[in-house]
Amino acid sequence: MTFKIDLHVHTSSSGDNDADPEEVVERAVELGLDGIAITEHYFYGASEHVERLREKYRGVITLFRGVEISAAEGHCLVFGIDTDRLSLSYAPAQEVVRAVAASGGVVIPSHPFRGGSGIGDLVLDLPGISGLEGHNGANMHSMNARAVEAAGRNADA
Repeated sequence: MTFKIDLHVHTSSSGDNDADPEEVVERAVELGLDGIAITEHYFYGASEHVERLREKYRGVITLFRGVEISAAEGHCLVFGIDTDRLSLSYAPAQEVVRAVAASGGVVIPSHPFRGGSGIGDLVLDLPGISGLEGHNGANMHSMNARAVEAAGRNADA
């Protein structure tokens, strides 16, 4: 079974998007997505609105809640834990992966080959990551192509 889920979505609670959280969900439904993950920047509490929306849209679309944090080397998406209880900001990526896994969560590096905010080639040798963002609408095609290639290599390892 195949699902279409966008695991990296921001709303007006993030600073990267000015869309109302419910408008984001409605647009995802219009696009035919099976799910989205709201991953506001730095603060897990910023995505609290997902809890209310999850109930309202149950059976229509699956809503996940995460956070995009800044590791020392670049941005990572974190799912499954309340990161506000951990001191992860600007920690080395390997420490982020270790701490998140120990708490029962998962880490997926976001836009890994975007200069300035991606962790770059570190994704090729970073044990414990659960996936890799292959496509990001703010990236140039070449950045996404490198990420998809790296994801394929990681899957083969």
